[in-house]
Amino acid sequence: MSAGDKWGLRQVLAQVRRVEAEGDGNDGCCCGGGDDGDGDAAQRQQSGRGRRSGSGRGRGQAKKKQYALLLMTGSLNPIHAGHIHMMYAAREKLQAVGFHVVHGWISPSHDLYVQMKARRKDFPWMTSRLRVHLTRLALESHPWLSCGTWESEVEGWWPNFPEVACNLKESVKETLIPEEADLGARITVFYVAGQDHVERAGLNLGMKPFGIGLVCVTRGRERADIRDRPRNLFWVASTPEHHRRRSSTVVRQHLLARKAIGRHVPPVCKDELTREPLLSIFTHGHFDEDLTHACEAEYFRQYEQRMRQRQQLQLDVGDERLDDDDEFYFDEEEEREYERPDARQDTRLLLSPGHGTSADEHGSADSGQSVEDGVGNDEDEEEEEEEEEEGSAETVAELQLTHLMV
Repeated sequence: MSAGDKWGLRQVLAQVRRVEAEGDGNDGCCCGGGDDGDGDAAQRQQSGRGRRSGSGRGRGQAKKKQYALLLMTGSLNPIHAGHIHMMYAAREKLQAVGFHVVHGWISPSHDLYVQMKARRKDFPWMTSRLRVHLTRLALESHPWLSCGTWESEVEGWWPNFPEVACNLKESVKETLIPEEADLGARITVFYVAGQDHVERAGLNLGMKPFGIGLVCVTRGRERADIRDRPRNLFWVASTPEHHRRRSSTVVRQHLLARKAIGRHVPPVCKDELTREPLLSIFTHGHFDEDLTHACEAEYFRQYEQRMRQRQQLQLDVGDERLDDDDEFYFDEEEEREYERPDARQDTRLLLSPGHGTSADEHGSADSGQSVEDGVGNDEDEEEEEEEEEEGSAETVAELQLTHLMV
């Protein structure tokens, strides 16, 4: 499999070609990322630059689109909501300055790097297979984002982030056909990084020597030299306050203390991380390679079993066929009622063939009766009388026993 196939570039570049064929009507908008209004702002900004330069409307329309592909790398041990929000912040910034953001990748780092880091600092770690798996689950609800696997699948060494970005850039060129050289020149790979990473790596002037753009996502404490540098393909974006407190370290600490992590990770990741045996990796609290591999094997065994059960359930439901004269169906009102959490306990009544039966025929809800009980009011009265007689007999027996004891 080529590097381009690992990045899924055939589908992404097909998307670029479709946008290119549509003309200039969608300049600045994001492909497949949802409608958030940023595309209109970028289009107005582009047209405004054309008017200010005196070039007129004709030249503004003739300007060719500039496309952006986003890339983020990191340990993702585990992925959290802040990672995803950084990609959205970077996309919003680039759209605002006129780029057409097509796609983005979040790439988990190589096992050799994460394992070395975890061993040195003695914290729990997950293998690349687990981190890739959770990243894919986290991005399922974000169609314009996907998990990059080239970095984690390299054998024998771990690539640093500039090498990952350059591999993506070269893979784009290799995937394009020779006649699309002009299109390739208008596609820029942007590396998305937090301010801490930018400062540690000395990237405050950008990554233009690599032919890579850079979006620095700050956490509200910008330095004077961290500012937009368009000539260096360097832009700065920011995140809201509640995203700045999220980190993989905080998630690991919460899992160790068995605290809630719902505010820090996507819901699907919360369900998996708080499930055994993954939870055991973090409640152990230390680096343990053998434990990690054992938990990984057991987790995927259970996960595959759950997926098979889910598929079988879907097949069973799909194979059900009802007679034409059967009135077993959901209307819209009943379907909404069924979806209410407090109504799910009554699904047996709702799904019974006689679901249109009145409440009187079902019996009072307070009495706890069902249709299958077949108990009427007369029998209820008889049962109450029998209970009273039994209670009276017990009272007499207690008095006799007390008299004998005296």
